[in-house]
Formats: sequence, structure tokens, C-alpha cells
Amino acid sequence: MGGVIGMGVDAATGAAKDHYPNPAQFVLQPIDPKNPATPPQISFQDEVLRDIEAEKAKARDKSAPMS
Repeated sequence: MGGVIGMGVDAATGAAKDHYPNPAQFVLQPIDPKNPATPPQISFQDEVLRDIEAEKAKARDKSAPMS
């Protein structure tokens, strides 16, 4: 039943025609970094954040009106 509903929603929203990857990047922050059970921060976090900001800037540039 859910598959049929999902197919209908995809068809109605145009998602059925969206055949390219749509990646998402997330940087998770610990709730309590001082807790000894919290694992150490990943070393490439700053690089990931820079990549995310660069992607956002590219998206803004694409959507900006041309003058």
C-alpha cells in the first residue's frame, strides 16, 4: 500500500523524473562534548564545512538574477 502511495506522490511532485544523485552533507555536533563518552571531533570537519559553504555559494550564484 505504501509503495503505491509513494509512487503517486513521486509522480505528482515530479520526483519520479529526478534521476540524478542529490547528495546531502551533514556535520553532526555532540550534545555534550565534555562527556567522556563523546568521541573526538573528526579532523576534516573544517574541510567539510568549507565544502558545504562553497556548495551553498554556488547554488546562490546559479539562482541569482543575471544583470
